[in-house]
Amino acid sequence: FHNNEDLTERLDAFDLVALRESQSHATVAAVGVNCRMVPDLAISEALDCKSRLPSVSANGFMVSDSTRPEITRQLEALASKRRWRYLPALARPVERRPSAKSRRIHQRVQLAGWLGPFAKVVLSSRYRAHCVGVATVEDYCRELAGVRGVVTGRFHTACFALGLEVP
Repeated sequence: FHNNEDLTERLDAFDLVALRESQSHATVAAVGVNCRMVPDLAISEALDCKSRLPSVSANGFMVSDSTRPEITRQLEALASKRRWRYLPALARPVERRPSAKSRRIHQRVQLAGWLGPFAKVVLSSRYRAHCVGVATVEDYCRELAGVRGVVTGRFHTACFALGLEVP
């Protein structure tokens, strides 16, 4: 919003232009750029995944994590108590990337692999979440699409669930 017109017109070069609110949508559409209004790109991604996923019978429930560690601990406990699948939204790193944060996550995931069941005692829930997560958004959507419902503390997991029509 409030970009110069030249910059706005260049958006037409993209395959997908998604805007989160009506003023930006109106501004971009006014210069002839094909765009969609999507409250969050996670919903768009889930809708796209849903169109590619085979129809499956919903089975069981899933619990995801939260951005707040104390809520994540409560969600992990709920999943354990109910014997529901716990699948955090944080991705499992499949490769080591150059950023310091990525290196730190990758090292802790490797450490968890070596420690086995003791990793739960040594690693914080934030890093353990990377250990049990899946590598891609498509994998996450596939897992989420196969459950009867999800309990989450994350906005983006709620968006994925909305797009996949999972309660």
